[in-house]
Amino acid sequence: MAKVYGIQEPPPFYSRQSGKAVEKDLSSAHRYGAVTFLLNRTDRISATPGQCKRKIEKALENYEQGDYLFFPGGDFTGLILAGAVLRSMGFKEVLWLKWEKERDTQGKPLSGGFYTPITLPI
Repeated sequence: MAKVYGIQEPPPFYSRQSGKAVEKDLSSAHRYGAVTFLLNRTDRISATPGQCKRKIEKALENYEQGDYLFFPGGDFTGLILAGAVLRSMGFKEVLWLKWEKERDTQGKPLSGGFYTPITLPI
């Protein structure tokens, strides 16, 4: 089965329904394989890009064509670093899990959503 690499572990977010901080629901990403994160939620990518790049390189050592990447939250700089690392490893495209918001029949966004795969050149 494919592996699913999250760029950075997402921080909890405030839920209006419960009034508490809750973890993001990543269940639709888990449908594509076991999820692991390249960086944890406390990594400060913009402050320590060299250190984070080395962590990403190590985490992607076993990346194979057919594995997925996705971004459930965190610092957007990680997207650039992960793409650069994969490109330097010789990959020319990546399977990306893109977040799609669920919509009602009139196109109005609902509260949920799901990840869907697309192929991106890098």
